[in-house]
Amino acid sequence: MSTVVGDIMTKDVMVARDHWSAKELAVYFSDNRITGTPVVDINGELLGAVSVTDLVKVTGYGDIKGAQVDSVQNYFSSFLGQSFSEGDAQGLMDMAAGSFNVRDIMTSTIQKISPELAVKEAAKLLVDKNIHRVFVIDNNDQLVGICSSTDLLRYFSQT
Repeated sequence: MSTVVGDIMTKDVMVARDHWSAKELAVYFSDNRITGTPVVDINGELLGAVSVTDLVKVTGYGDIKGAQVDSVQNYFSSFLGQSFSEGDAQGLMDMAAGSFNVRDIMTSTIQKISPELAVKEAAKLLVDKNIHRVFVIDNNDQLVGICSSTDLLRYFSQT
């Protein structure tokens, strides 16, 4: 029997709320050291996905100061390979202060898969679509996990 996505996926899914401001999202990503997450509404319904790339596009962090600027600078540098001066980082953060929320910047076109999908097929999907994560949905259309490129690398490195 081949290994299925449900065996390797991340089950404790961190989510962003569609009503959060871009600043709240930036702090959430930075505090949790993540680069992307599903977006849900107040009822927990899956609406889309948002990533650090989406956030950088609008740079709507609001009024982050001092140590938070350093934290965001380090975060973007480590994940995107881009560095920003303190002035640039603050400028980016101030550019769209309060103008954007997660719903405005998220991607609503997402890839959903079943936990019963073979791991090899999930890997092929990520490669074919040039994406880093897919959302694992049960028979009731409920989010039960995420299968990311990291989950797949971990699995393939152990087999």
